[in-house]
Amino acid sequence: MTMHREIKRIIYTLKRQWGTTMTIKRETTALDVDTGVETPTTVDSVTLSRGILLPRKLRTDFAYDLSFIAANKNFTYGGFFGKNSRLVLIDANDLGSYVIAKQDYVVINSKRYVINDLDEYEEGADVIAHMLMITHVEADPDVV
Repeated sequence: MTMHREIKRIIYTLKRQWGTTMTIKRETTALDVDTGVETPTTVDSVTLSRGILLPRKLRTDFAYDLSFIAANKNFTYGGFFGKNSRLVLIDANDLGSYVIAKQDYVVINSKRYVINDLDEYEEGADVIAHMLMITHVEADPDVV
Protein backbone atom coordinates (compact mmCIF):
# COMPACT_ATOMS: atom_id res chain seq x y z
CA MET A 1 0.00 0.00 0.00
CA THR A 2 2.93 2.36 0.50
CA MET A 3 3.83 2.09 -3.21
CA HIS A 4 0.28 3.16 -4.08
CA ARG A 5 0.59 6.19 -1.80
CA GLU A 6 4.01 7.08 -3.27
CA ILE A 7 2.68 6.99 -6.84
CA LYS A 8 -0.26 9.21 -5.84
CA ARG A 9 2.17 11.70 -4.28
CA ILE A 10 4.30 11.78 -7.44
CA ILE A 11 1.23 12.35 -9.63
CA TYR A 12 0.11 15.18 -7.34
CA THR A 13 3.54 16.83 -7.57
CA LEU A 14 3.60 16.51 -11.37
CA LYS A 15 0.09 18.00 -11.59
CA ARG A 16 1.27 21.07 -9.70
CA GLN A 17 4.40 21.49 -11.83
CA TRP A 18 3.25 20.45 -15.33
CA GLY A 19 -0.56 20.62 -15.00
CA THR A 20 -2.59 22.25 -17.75
CA THR A 21 -6.24 22.36 -18.78
CA MET A 22 -7.21 19.79 -21.41
CA THR A 23 -10.34 18.19 -22.77
CA ILE A 24 -10.69 14.57 -23.83
CA LYS A 25 -13.43 14.09 -26.44
CA ARG A 26 -15.10 11.22 -28.24
CA GLU A 27 -17.32 11.73 -31.27
CA THR A 28 -19.69 9.10 -32.53
CA THR A 29 -21.03 9.32 -36.05
CA ALA A 30 -24.11 8.06 -37.81
CA LEU A 31 -23.88 6.83 -41.38
CA ASP A 32 -26.70 7.61 -43.80
CA VAL A 33 -26.84 4.44 -45.90
CA ASP A 34 -28.63 6.13 -48.81
CA THR A 35 -26.23 9.04 -49.27
CA GLY A 36 -23.08 7.70 -47.62
CA VAL A 37 -22.70 10.85 -45.51
CA GLU A 38 -21.38 10.54 -41.96
CA THR A 39 -22.78 13.03 -39.47
CA PRO A 40 -21.51 13.50 -35.92
CA THR A 41 -24.28 12.51 -33.53
CA THR A 42 -22.92 12.79 -30.01
CA VAL A 43 -19.84 14.18 -28.39
CA ASP A 44 -18.78 12.80 -25.01
CA SER A 45 -16.10 14.78 -23.23
CA VAL A 46 -14.40 15.40 -19.94
CA THR A 47 -12.42 18.52 -19.06
CA LEU A 48 -9.41 18.16 -16.80
CA SER A 49 -8.17 21.19 -14.91
CA ARG A 50 -4.72 19.69 -14.34
CA GLY A 51 -3.64 17.04 -16.81
CA ILE A 52 0.11 16.47 -16.76
CA LEU A 53 1.53 17.68 -20.07
CA LEU A 54 5.20 16.84 -20.46
CA PRO A 55 7.58 18.65 -22.87
CA ARG A 56 7.12 18.05 -26.56
CA LYS A 57 9.23 16.42 -29.23
CA LEU A 58 9.15 18.09 -32.64
CA ARG A 59 10.08 16.25 -35.78
CA THR A 60 9.58 16.62 -39.49
CA ASP A 61 8.16 13.66 -41.38
CA PHE A 62 8.01 13.01 -45.07
CA ALA A 63 5.32 11.18 -47.01
CA TYR A 64 5.38 10.32 -50.68
CA ASP A 65 3.05 8.93 -53.28
CA LEU A 66 2.51 5.21 -53.74
CA SER A 67 3.56 5.41 -57.39
CA PHE A 68 7.11 6.12 -56.23
CA ILE A 69 7.19 2.89 -54.26
CA ALA A 70 5.33 0.71 -56.77
CA ALA A 71 7.00 1.67 -60.04
CA ASN A 72 10.35 2.84 -58.70
CA LYS A 73 10.02 5.96 -60.83
CA ASN A 74 11.37 9.40 -60.29
CA PHE A 75 9.78 11.22 -57.42
CA THR A 76 6.22 12.32 -58.25
CA TYR A 77 4.30 13.67 -55.25
CA GLY A 78 5.02 14.12 -51.59
CA GLY A 79 5.65 16.60 -48.87
CA PHE A 80 7.09 17.46 -45.52
CA PHE A 81 4.93 18.07 -42.47
CA GLY A 82 5.66 18.79 -38.84
CA LYS A 83 4.58 16.36 -36.14
CA ASN A 84 4.39 17.35 -32.52
CA SER A 85 4.42 14.41 -30.06
CA ARG A 86 3.73 14.82 -26.35
CA LEU A 87 3.34 12.63 -23.33
CA VAL A 88 0.28 13.17 -21.13
CA LEU A 89 -0.26 11.65 -17.69
CA ILE A 90 -3.79 11.71 -16.28
CA ASP A 91 -4.84 10.95 -12.73
CA ALA A 92 -7.61 8.33 -12.84
CA ASN A 93 -9.54 10.18 -10.11
CA ASP A 94 -9.87 13.25 -12.37
CA LEU A 95 -11.79 11.27 -15.01
CA GLY A 96 -14.72 10.25 -12.82
CA SER A 97 -16.77 7.71 -14.76
CA TYR A 98 -15.29 8.59 -18.17
CA VAL A 99 -13.30 5.76 -19.76
CA ILE A 100 -10.55 6.77 -22.20
CA ALA A 101 -10.58 4.90 -25.52
CA LYS A 102 -8.10 4.78 -28.41
CA GLN A 103 -10.48 6.67 -30.76
CA ASP A 104 -10.69 9.67 -28.40
CA TYR A 105 -8.75 12.85 -29.02
CA VAL A 106 -7.31 15.48 -26.70
CA VAL A 107 -7.76 19.24 -27.09
CA ILE A 108 -5.04 21.40 -25.54
CA ASN A 109 -4.89 25.16 -26.27
CA SER A 110 -7.36 24.72 -29.17
CA LYS A 111 -5.12 22.12 -30.84
CA ARG A 112 -6.36 18.62 -31.58
CA TYR A 113 -4.06 15.77 -30.55
CA VAL A 114 -4.67 12.18 -31.65
CA ILE A 115 -4.01 9.40 -29.14
CA ASN A 116 -1.30 7.05 -30.42
CA ASP A 117 -0.65 4.96 -27.32
CA LEU A 118 -2.76 4.45 -24.23
CA ASP A 119 -1.37 2.80 -21.10
CA GLU A 120 -3.04 2.26 -17.75
CA TYR A 121 -1.08 1.96 -14.53
CA GLU A 122 -2.78 -0.25 -12.00
CA GLU A 123 -2.18 -1.10 -8.38
CA GLY A 124 -4.21 -4.19 -7.62
CA ALA A 125 -7.69 -3.65 -9.05
CA ASP A 126 -7.45 0.15 -9.05
CA VAL A 127 -6.30 2.20 -12.03
CA ILE A 128 -4.01 4.92 -10.70
CA ALA A 129 -3.11 6.83 -13.86
CA HIS A 130 -3.37 6.83 -17.65
CA MET A 131 -0.38 7.64 -19.83
CA LEU A 132 -1.11 8.87 -23.36
CA MET A 133 1.28 9.47 -26.25
CA ILE A 134 -0.46 12.12 -28.33
CA THR A 135 0.43 13.64 -31.70
CA HIS A 136 -0.56 16.90 -33.39
CA VAL A 137 0.16 17.53 -37.06
CA GLU A 138 1.05 21.18 -37.60
CA ALA A 139 -1.18 21.47 -40.67
CA ASP A 140 -4.34 20.44 -38.76
CA PRO A 141 -6.80 23.28 -38.17
CA ASP A 142 -7.39 24.48 -34.63
CA VAL A 143 -10.44 23.23 -32.75
CA VAL A 144 -12.97 25.93 -31.99
